[in-house]
Amino acid sequence: MRLDVHARVRELYESAAQENRVFTPAECVLWDKLGSELDFLDFRIKAALDAERRYRLAPERMNPGHPWRARINYARRDPPRRRPAAGLPAAGS
Repeated sequence: MRLDVHARVRELYESAAQENRVFTPAECVLWDKLGSELDFLDFRIKAALDAERRYRLAPERMNPGHPWRARINYARRDPPRRRPAAGLPAAGS
C-alpha cells in the first residue's frame, strides 16, 4: 500500500521534472494529499513495529530476574521465628 502511494508521488514529481516546470495548483493539492497519506502509513507501520517489539519483550519483562523486577523480592519467605520470653519453655518442648 505504501509502495503504491510512493510510486504515485514519484510519478507526479518526475512528470513535472521532465517538463522542467513547477507543480500546478491541482498537482500541489495532490502532492500534499499523498504526503499526508505517506505520513499516516508511516505512523501505522511504526505503531505496528512498536507493538511487535513490545510483544517480543513481554516474556523478558515478566521474568522475576529481569532488572525491572529486581527491586521487588518475589521469593517466598518463612515468617521470622520468635524466641520464647525469658523464663518460659520453648514451643514444642
